[in-house]
Amino acid sequence: MKHTIKSVDPDKTFETSFHDLIIRASKNEIVKKLGIKPFCSHEGKTHYDWSLILDDKFIFTIYDYKEGKIKPNDVIEYHIGWKPEWFINGEFSNQELDPKTGFPKRLEVCELIVALEERDLEVDQSDSWKRFYGPDGYFNKK
Repeated sequence: MKHTIKSVDPDKTFETSFHDLIIRASKNEIVKKLGIKPFCSHEGKTHYDWSLILDDKFIFTIYDYKEGKIKPNDVIEYHIGWKPEWFINGEFSNQELDPKTGFPKRLEVCELIVALEERDLEVDQSDSWKRFYGPDGYFNKK
């Protein structure tokens, strides 16, 4: 079953944040595979932002972050952001990825990964996550 991904009002993505999952792609590749154009941010930290909703229930964002000047065909790490669970249900948890497996703790995030990969957008952990936890997924003590 193919999941739906649609554009959503950027105001609805307020308080989404990065949780160490990325897409390595170009802006043009993301537009082609999602069929959705980004809006151009003027905050200074990002250039291209997609405000999206998965299956009409899970709001998330894809955005470049502090990449400097980028061209539409430059392949970079685009961050994937969502509202952390503590923001939604009031319980504080600063860890959205399981440090032992690297997999998300939330089913919605797993579904998001599937939906992006259905569109040939490969999701990965960020390089900083890999440096911190090491190649086997455990905390890197070096």
